[in-house]
Amino acid sequence: MYLRELVEAAQKLSSEQGDSGRVRWRPNERLVRYYSTEGLMDKPLEKEGRKAVYGINHLLQLLAIKALQSQGLSLEEIKSKITVSATEQLQLLAGLPEDWEEHLYGDSVDICDSGDEDVKNNTVNNNRKEGETTGMVITFHSAKAGVGATTTAVNFATVNKAADKSVVLVDLDLDYGDVALYMNLSPDSTLSSLFTENKSINRKCINDILKSQGEKELQFLLAPKDPVQAEDVDVRKITKIIDCLRQEFDLVVIDLPGSPTGWRLDILRKSDKILHVVDQNLSRIKNAKLSYKQLAAEGIEDKVDLVLNKACDEWAGITPNDVSAGLRHALTSIPRDMERIAKSCNDGVPFLTTDDGRESDYGKAIAKLSRAVTCLI
Repeated sequence: MYLRELVEAAQKLSSEQGDSGRVRWRPNERLVRYYSTEGLMDKPLEKEGRKAVYGINHLLQLLAIKALQSQGLSLEEIKSKITVSATEQLQLLAGLPEDWEEHLYGDSVDICDSGDEDVKNNTVNNNRKEGETTGMVITFHSAKAGVGATTTAVNFATVNKAADKSVVLVDLDLDYGDVALYMNLSPDSTLSSLFTENKSINRKCINDILKSQGEKELQFLLAPKDPVQAEDVDVRKITKIIDCLRQEFDLVVIDLPGSPTGWRLDILRKSDKILHVVDQNLSRIKNAKLSYKQLAAEGIEDKVDLVLNKACDEWAGITPNDVSAGLRHALTSIPRDMERIAKSCNDGVPFLTTDDGRESDYGKAIAKLSRAVTCLI
């Protein structure tokens, strides 16, 4: 989240907590900068252009400062408590209930409104069987573009759809998404139509822009055609879209951009599993290590599985064992099959829709990854 969104979230949660008699406190951007300068809050996670990006820990630190001030502690005393606290401890220091995220996101975590009587009656795109629990959210994430995360996500969604589960692939690379290209889909209906200022998010409006392809109808929400259409995206709308899809599909596969965004961490926190994709490239390995450290700071490293894409015995002097040792984490390897994968992308036909693809080492590795992650196949 950006600074403005951090402040708005703190204002919402602090207003629900109420003011104490000792402290009347209203967060603002200047206050956040002051706390950061004084060492009461961590520095921003990263920069996106000139904008600083903050995470959930920053929000909890901000609210914990308020709570501790209300107890009469000095800023120096507060600093000694906050800077050594993990996420769960910060939540306790802030005095937040266990369901504080529901209070934060409000209707974005409520049951998704249908927006249409047909949908209420289960006649419009009702993909889930009666009595089934909500679907699983799998997010493909990379610290840097070029590792093949989108191609992996497309084929992962394809192999899961072949297992006769309802699957939707969401292209959240809102500036330069390639899912439409790789699936040979016309991006005439995209997520941009849901980002207009007064547009409500419900099943009806999502169903209106869903794209489908193939005999088993794998479904898609496509990225905008023009990056301008993705400017000033409200993260609450994105999380509401995900919650709606989770109720409709067995599996929600998300492809995140390889470049930083102010809302990337919000999506990763909502995911059930994060597939962090890397390859045998020293720069990307370095960035993956930094990214994993960031996810650990957010308390969500347990959701992460590392996927080594385009794996081979050695590439530019780097072996899969070198990657695993550098990241200090076990890897799932997807073998290199560059020419056939590239041709399938250019043709707009996922490699795993073909017999050759399914029987290849690449296809078997994707299927194995799917079984390990989703237990659907």
